Amino acid sequence: MRRLALPARMDPAAAEELAEALEHLRGIPLELDGAAVQQPGGLFLQLLAIASRQWQADALPFRIADASPALADALHLLDLARLFQPEEVVGCR
Repeated sequence: MRRLALPARMDPAAAEELAEALEHLRGIPLELDGAAVQQPGGLFLQLLAIASRQWQADALPFRIADASPALADALHLLDLARLFQPEEVVGCR
């Protein structure tokens, strides 16, 4: 399983970089390291939701590990944590 670190600031520029990285990693089991995330942005969170669905359609693992409190709270606030199995978003309530 590949591991990809998410940036501290999840702004539109970071979302574009992540989209490119995910395009290249499609078809590979993936774990995102969310420990550094301090400012999760809406566009970035939408991208995570879309990627989760794509990996699910491919029947491959797609997890968020070590979610920072800011990332975990944002996923719950926008009801996106449900896209991941509870054990797949470490740090989520």
